[in-house]
Amino acid sequence: MMLKIKNLFTFLLLLVLVCGLIGCSSSPPLRLPDIKKPGKHPLMKDVELTCQRPVVISTGRGDETHRPLFKDYFAPIEEVWVALDLDKIETKEGEVWLYVVEHKTGGPEEDTPLEDVSGKPDKLKLKPLEGGFLFAPVWNKPEPREEGYDVVADLDCDGFYNKDRDILDTGDKGGFYVPEHWVCLESVSFNHTKDYICCDALTIRMGKKENVPIPEWKREKRPFPAAYIAGTPLVTVDSAFLAAKSVEKAVLEAKTSSGKLSGLQANKITFKTKKSILKRINFFSKKKRNRSSDFFQVSGSMPSSIQVFDQEWQWYLSKIKLKGEEEFRELPEKIDITATAKQEGIHIATTVNRIYIVLGAPRCPWGLKGKFVPWASVLGISCREARGKTDMEEAAVEITKYLYEKINANYTDVAHFSLKNDLPSSFNLTKFLDEILPVDAEDTIPMQVKVNCYDMAKALVIFTNVLGGGMLAGGIKSDDESKAVESEFVLNDIQPVGWEKCKDTFENHAFAMLGKKVFDASLIVVRKDEYGRDIFRPMINIPLVEYIKELIKKGQPTDPKVVQFQIK
Repeated sequence: MMLKIKNLFTFLLLLVLVCGLIGCSSSPPLRLPDIKKPGKHPLMKDVELTCQRPVVISTGRGDETHRPLFKDYFAPIEEVWVALDLDKIETKEGEVWLYVVEHKTGGPEEDTPLEDVSGKPDKLKLKPLEGGFLFAPVWNKPEPREEGYDVVADLDCDGFYNKDRDILDTGDKGGFYVPEHWVCLESVSFNHTKDYICCDALTIRMGKKENVPIPEWKREKRPFPAAYIAGTPLVTVDSAFLAAKSVEKAVLEAKTSSGKLSGLQANKITFKTKKSILKRINFFSKKKRNRSSDFFQVSGSMPSSIQVFDQEWQWYLSKIKLKGEEEFRELPEKIDITATAKQEGIHIATTVNRIYIVLGAPRCPWGLKGKFVPWASVLGISCREARGKTDMEEAAVEITKYLYEKINANYTDVAHFSLKNDLPSSFNLTKFLDEILPVDAEDTIPMQVKVNCYDMAKALVIFTNVLGGGMLAGGIKSDDESKAVESEFVLNDIQPVGWEKCKDTFENHAFAMLGKKVFDASLIVVRKDEYGRDIFRPMINIPLVEYIKELIKKGQPTDPKVVQFQIK
């Protein structure tokens, strides 16, 4: 009897193993982690997926990918994108299939094949990335449909909707909506007039070889930064819209979702059908477009201090008037959106632009036009380091500290960025930025930057005057004319930037001056306290007479010479 039971147990064990091997041989590769509780997917089943084309913000020293800008309203001329949060999809290397389906109350039917209305499902490879979003376009030119559409992320890639395993875009609310009578934001211009003092942005460049185009924001294009003077009394932006041929007028406004600027006041705009010449690959095509362009005023005041931030406006369409109708239609119509959006209208777009706020018009070596207008790469560093300052001396203090402490500079006797060891020669700003760039990258140790006093003095002038300062590069040398060769100064205990020991002599020395105050980013003075411990005193914002006394132990300097120079 025991033998029979033992044989039966062995037979059952072998049967389980064989079935397991057969199942493994016919199963698809592992795509998702096991879900312990059905219906509790790590990302949940009802989330927001549809968004604008991913925003890559231009900073002047590389680009930054912004978070997804979700929305549910799309014009037929817009691209529909999807953003999947990889932090919430704990998947190994595999795929996800994205379907655009007609919206139905309650979501797609289970155990029924998904029918993609955009042409075909998008099959995306999921790589084991460390967080972030996976962006993908799902429909280039969506067809108008009053009932809207849903997006299904088919995570098990079987072509069916399973509410316990797949992701549905916003569930019963409808994934996204493509109206027949649509309005679309086409562009936003910050620098649109010559009067930068009254209401307009400054003219800036990205760097030596790249301009900032106007308009700074264009639909489905890379956005560019803008710069303003603190306290500008009235700020306006020039915004352009496209609309369906049936639309005659519309009321729009923009609300601030992040940034230091207030929202844009509501404005009623009128559309006119005009012929616009659109550049194609090999020819020009004339196409009639229902277009409008008008100024929108920022409702609040401009910040009064130095700032750098990403200004994010959410644009709302609250009323619309069709051709042949006498009254405006209140919106939203036939679309289930959030309570906040119901009060403000339909959210049609989000714009994001980096904004720099400076204390005044740029000063030499910068200008207001031509190739010497401020560079975004310099504005970004200066505005970040002096953020919140309302006084130019305070801002110059922060810039001096930045150059001395943060760029990993190491002092040498030979200039590396200044063309010569003198004040009037030009400064290679492009090379300087290339070498200090790693400072702005996270978790990166910057390379050692070789500098001398002429390099640091000019760099200090450049980074301060882009904020509106009136700093000049200055220098001193020995006044001893009895020798054929230039005399050297005998120095007090001073420690050049990057050194751990003191330097004994200088033949000459350069620094920066703001008014009658000296700012020196190339050295500090070392003194002893009553206990014999070293005390380090930065040479920042001190009168010239006091500076000379602290710096020179023996030798008579000439009167300081201050000059202007150019950048390249």
